[in-house]
Amino acid sequence: MTAKRLLNPALNSWSVAGQILTIVLPYPGAERSTPIWAAAETEIAFRRQPRLACRCTLAFAAMELQRFLVRTVEGITIRFASKPPRAGFALILEATTPASRSDDFALIPEGTERLRIRGGGRTGTLLGSYEFLKLQGWRWYAPGAAGEIAPEATGFLRAPAASLEERPALDAGGGFDLEYYSMESADLLLWSARNGLNVWAGRSATFPLACKLGMTVKAGGHIFESILHPDAVLPDGRALWDAHQEWFGLPADGPRIRDSAQRTQFCVSQPELIEFLGAALLKRLQKDWSIADRLDIWGFDTWGHTCQCPACRDLGNPTDVLLAFASRIREFLNQAEADARLDRHVTLILCAYEGTASLDGPSRPVPQNLAADGTLVTFYPINRCYRHPLGDRDCATNRRYWEALKSWTEARPALRIVMGEYYNVSKFEDLPLLFTGIMQRDWPSYVAAGVKGATYMHIPTVEWGMRALTQNLYARLTRKPAAPVDKWTAEYFDLWYGAHSSAMEECYELTENTGRLCAQWRAWADWSVLCQMQAWDGTPAVGPLLLHEHLGTMPEAVAAGRKALANLRKALDLVMVARQREKLAATENDLSHGRAINPAELLRMQSGARVLKHLSEDMRLLRYGLDVQELSVDLMAYHEALRHRLTGEAASLWTGIEAAAERLEQYVVPLGFAHNGPGLSIRDGLERSQLGPVVQRCRSFRMHAEGFHR
Repeated sequence: MTAKRLLNPALNSWSVAGQILTIVLPYPGAERSTPIWAAAETEIAFRRQPRLACRCTLAFAAMELQRFLVRTVEGITIRFASKPPRAGFALILEATTPASRSDDFALIPEGTERLRIRGGGRTGTLLGSYEFLKLQGWRWYAPGAAGEIAPEATGFLRAPAASLEERPALDAGGGFDLEYYSMESADLLLWSARNGLNVWAGRSATFPLACKLGMTVKAGGHIFESILHPDAVLPDGRALWDAHQEWFGLPADGPRIRDSAQRTQFCVSQPELIEFLGAALLKRLQKDWSIADRLDIWGFDTWGHTCQCPACRDLGNPTDVLLAFASRIREFLNQAEADARLDRHVTLILCAYEGTASLDGPSRPVPQNLAADGTLVTFYPINRCYRHPLGDRDCATNRRYWEALKSWTEARPALRIVMGEYYNVSKFEDLPLLFTGIMQRDWPSYVAAGVKGATYMHIPTVEWGMRALTQNLYARLTRKPAAPVDKWTAEYFDLWYGAHSSAMEECYELTENTGRLCAQWRAWADWSVLCQMQAWDGTPAVGPLLLHEHLGTMPEAVAAGRKALANLRKALDLVMVARQREKLAATENDLSHGRAINPAELLRMQSGARVLKHLSEDMRLLRYGLDVQELSVDLMAYHEALRHRLTGEAASLWTGIEAAAERLEQYVVPLGFAHNGPGLSIRDGLERSQLGPVVQRCRSFRMHAEGFHR
């Protein structure tokens, strides 16, 4: 797709058609060795060889500039050099502190033919290079070549008329939580760098590339479930439970039980347990996580059950217990570093999360060693309402989360808070959900509240469809929370959809309005429709579903669900019309242009195919969303009809349920991942909807219960 409308500062034009552009790297031999240095990431120990690390990153930035600029300017010649030429056009790459991964950068014009791209560290130099490419009109809206937006080739380059500096608002950076082991994607990693994100959830196959891109790498997560599994075998051959039952948390309602040992947080008051866990973490940091700069240490996902032994209770509230544990782990790792058993300093990341009973801030002072070390705490409002901004005090759900967030940002001594969002949490996966309006209201308020970083659970790795807007807006707001979102989204629609931009803006608006109550329908809360359906045995219920206040009464909720269904159908109709028009336009283009005879013609011919690909992804996303919405609403209404013994209405609804379930079983949706190890899975639509077992239980009841035979 060719860029049309650009959002740029005041620019000067360099007339470089047929000219030489020199890209300068401050290293002898750059003239011939830049491509070699740029591909040397597997040969460099980035932490121990900072000069080589910086050279690799700057050389890669130079190669990226060359790769895209030759497609930007007709007839340009690009060469590399270690010193600026006496005359002529030049881009000069440098890092103020070569050993740093600061992502600050500045584009500094020098006269009318030179631009200095200066990074605070090597990461900043790379990001500054991408900013220069964005000034030319390049955009990367999705991973891979199909996600590129190329500017129309001209004879000019654009450089800022005055120095352009950027320092991101969130100094702890932004990235994603890639929880599953197999979520590897070099394309996604490159997309992240090109869009200014600088934190990567470490995966072994992409470790070298992440290092080259200057990413801060994090590891860990829900790691203690495997380390402290009751059946884990110790070196002496005993099972962990048999050897150390006291390490497991004491439940509030009785003695420790092996089968439910991980339903209560482990007992952090056991000194031997701290040594055991510290050693386990150290071993992983030495091997599997050998390049990790940060370590997520999350407790068991117990949803409120904490150890009730006297020693743990004496530590304070559940968050005080977490901080006491983290302080001891910090001491262990500091000692390992001092003893040269750990070759670097690793920052700990804790989680403020109701699943681990640590949503609220501490009731006692934060341990000094955690505050002094810059420990991070990711705040995860998993069941937040997306109908309202998080800081909206009129929404009881979000008010609770906002007060909890403030209790963390106001804790003393201060810890650094990272906001963890759930735009694609497992209950939302592969659904056509958009959060544009909420995001542009949320992120400035997060920064104002004192948030220092951002993460997002869990970004899809393929088939983004309309969700490309969410990913790009997230990346943009992470760096510039007060960015002009309306102008930026208008550009997105122009460039991503071309002639169909107006229709697709309407499609997105319909889709976003449909999903405003996504949490009320599908959150991980006992009041969500999905969770209650998953607990239903399919027989006539004694009482009604417990509906969130935003859904209103049962008739109101069903009516709203059906209205949402109608809006999704309208959105899909808009996509289908646009696809048909794009197909016709692509056919006419092929007939008029014939076979491409050079790369420029090939790129022009491919633009229509790319728009068609975007529309096709949107179509598939909306089809799945429609089927899930219809199944969800019909099941809700069926639950109510069955409860009131309205057999005729129930039978009519059941016909629709079976039809929706059958459609969902006829296709698969994008990749799923194994939770505890490497592996992929492909689920049919019904599996992915998480409603398949509910349908089966209802079907079983109808087959066997008198008066409900089909």
